[in-house]
Amino acid sequence: MRKSRRLIALLITLVFVMICSLPVLAGNNGQGVGKGLLKKAEKAKYEQTITEYLEMAQNKIKVRNKHINFDVPPVIKEGRTLIPVRAITQGLGAEVDWDEKNKIVTVTRGDIEIEFDLESGEVFVNGKEVEIDVPPGKINNRVFVPLRFISEVLGEKVKYNPDNDEINIGDEVGDIKGYVSEMIDDKREAIEDVMVIVFEEDERIQRVKTDEDGQYILKDIPTGTYTLEFSHDDYNTVSRDDVEVKEDRVTTTNVIMSKVETEVGDVTGKVTIDGTRTGISNVYVRVYDGDDWVKRTTTDRNGEYTINDLPVGTYRLEFSHDDYETVNVRGTVKDGETIRVNATMSPEIEEGFISGKVTKSNTTVGIRNVYVRVYDGDDLIVRTRTDSNGEYTTSNVPFGDYSLEFSHANYETFTMDVSVEDNETIVIIPMVAKE
Repeated sequence: MRKSRRLIALLITLVFVMICSLPVLAGNNGQGVGKGLLKKAEKAKYEQTITEYLEMAQNKIKVRNKHINFDVPPVIKEGRTLIPVRAITQGLGAEVDWDEKNKIVTVTRGDIEIEFDLESGEVFVNGKEVEIDVPPGKINNRVFVPLRFISEVLGEKVKYNPDNDEINIGDEVGDIKGYVSEMIDDKREAIEDVMVIVFEEDERIQRVKTDEDGQYILKDIPTGTYTLEFSHDDYNTVSRDDVEVKEDRVTTTNVIMSKVETEVGDVTGKVTIDGTRTGISNVYVRVYDGDDWVKRTTTDRNGEYTINDLPVGTYRLEFSHDDYETVNVRGTVKDGETIRVNATMSPEIEEGFISGKVTKSNTTVGIRNVYVRVYDGDDLIVRTRTDSNGEYTTSNVPFGDYSLEFSHANYETFTMDVSVEDNETIVIIPMVAKE
């Protein structure tokens, strides 16, 4: 491994030295050559050398066995090789995002996220700061990052081939593709949205869903032997072991899936007015599995309802109507059976609220922290306190007649009767200070 690293550093160093050693010609060569002609010759030679170097870099550096194109060459900084981040990472299947405002480059692949802060030089992997030998930098409007660091974080190998002086980043890779279907009347029919996952032992390598034609393709899988898992909510899961991926080859794995035989049952019942046998029509009956809505229906003119073909399990049935209080009842569905879930509903209670202001006697100055209590006879219905402006609001008060009590340690307690008939009842009370 040390030998490979030395060879990589040597190769890039030689190229870098080649660029840095371009001849700088004098302003006058003593033989009557004009300055303009001399500058043109210097520029032409420089551009030719750079072009040759770029061609060499493009022919000598691969990502997963595929040559990549550099518009700017790699550089050597403090003994480390820095590479253009976009050319390398995109070849490795990563996404690159540039935050111009904060000067931050983010590289994302799968569950790995790397952030390079170009201003501070700090580097974060999945939100945790890590140390790095050479900080990232911007050269010729391109962001450069250390080759070794980004390769190790992404779990990629860097290999040098002394036979052809090539550097290959990443494993030898191949592709897996196939067709997922079911048998209908002795014909294969495509299944869309099947999740296809590649596993190496217990580690998930890559995943993809089948398209509308039942086709899938998993690209750039490192060579080796894997397990494929095919899953869909409506079908039995299928696995294929010992799927071999070879370098630069496409492995075809087709599967046929069978539908899940679901055990189901029915729910029926009647919704009545509380304390009577009178059915309530047009009640919405909604079935929930946890917070997920499953099915719904409405009651008929007799208050009866039926919901068919619910998978076995325990559900929450919600009964709602504009004129009645909403009711929730639980029921357990059993295979091949019809269970009965009845519900009783109470008429919706009309509610309003009381609001107003408590002031000092003969002024408009509000009094804060006055206790406001609402009584129905001797029963306390609701209470609150005034705010810094002396204002208060009591909500959810059913329509009716009440007694309001206003009390404060520094003022005389005041009681008055009030009727709540509309959405809002406004009561303004002046209070007299205690002597």
